[in-house]
Amino acid sequence: MSAHAIRRPDNRLPAGARAPLAIVAAILCAASVVPCCSQIDIAMSWREAPHLAPHTLPLAAALQRARTRAARAPQAVVASPARSHAMPALALVKRASETAGVAARTADTGSRELGPPAAFAAYGTAGTPPLPSDAPIDGGGPGALVVANAAAGPLPLRGNTFFVSLAGASTHNFNEFSSGQWRPESFMLAGAYLLGHPRLALKIDYREDVYVTNDTVVAPSGVHQTPFTTPTGAYAQTPVFYARQSTLDLRAEAQVAAPLVYLGVGYIHTANNYHYAQLNGAGFGIEKMPDIHAPLSFYGSAFYYPAASGTSHVTNPSYASGTGPAYHQSYAIGKYDAGVLYKPVHAAEYFYAGYSADVYDAKEAAPIDQVHSGTYAGLGVKF
Repeated sequence: MSAHAIRRPDNRLPAGARAPLAIVAAILCAASVVPCCSQIDIAMSWREAPHLAPHTLPLAAALQRARTRAARAPQAVVASPARSHAMPALALVKRASETAGVAARTADTGSRELGPPAAFAAYGTAGTPPLPSDAPIDGGGPGALVVANAAAGPLPLRGNTFFVSLAGASTHNFNEFSSGQWRPESFMLAGAYLLGHPRLALKIDYREDVYVTNDTVVAPSGVHQTPFTTPTGAYAQTPVFYARQSTLDLRAEAQVAAPLVYLGVGYIHTANNYHYAQLNGAGFGIEKMPDIHAPLSFYGSAFYYPAASGTSHVTNPSYASGTGPAYHQSYAIGKYDAGVLYKPVHAAEYFYAGYSADVYDAKEAAPIDQVHSGTYAGLGVKF
């Protein structure tokens, strides 16, 4: 064809008019997309997709919005004279729509397989929603999305806990036989069972104090004697002896505050090796349990038994039967304890140390108050 061939008329817009029309087309496209987004937000609900797990609803809603934008955007572009300049944007929207369709099917299938309970677990142990991954899945096309950590479990719930502990103690003892005597042979034994639900606790606490009585008098025979006041108020002496006193209390408690603060009731039993009355009584108190799951934890307790009492007989070889008249003895007893617990990470054993005291307030046929107190340290294990 020669250079003078007939040329088709140029129907293209002048270059100066293309840019304003492209801007108008973009504005019209945005105006058509914004209303549809709000409509999708309202329409997306459990009624339309009851099988979707909670963590997939935000993803599904976003993908649905992308599909809706892709469906409506071409209509706005066709109505615009500048559609040739808007085609790159349309291609991107169409591609996003294709990817959205695959991702929505993937989320739908995963939710049906997991079910709502497992879908809740998909948040993982970190407590955050799972992150999307670019890795393809079986049956998925290019750009398919998968939800990571879908098999991760929820945060572990603390169930029932049982622990026991044994400690050696260095206690000072004050009563009618001792004015602060001590021996490093005292010990403490404790065990507790904490229920996860309901928040209840059962505890047993045993303490034994060992000491040698006062050695302040030497008899003419050379025997070292301990002077004391009897339950009847009389003065007497006895050879120095190796004394043992113990308290055992059982507690039932209910958690009333965090962390691990309990109120409870208890029952105490006391014993000794010098034939004085064994005391029994009910009481109440407050206790802060140690957190056995934490590396470092503080604990403490205060229990009060207002009327621990018992009956016994005075033992004296001068009596024909070997025993004298019976007497009823009563004390108000307070048991106090405070300490710190250290447990290495991933270990069942722990180390603990603290200070404890048993305080006896004399009430009936009790010549003097008593205090048994001191520091202790020991080991324990949780199950």
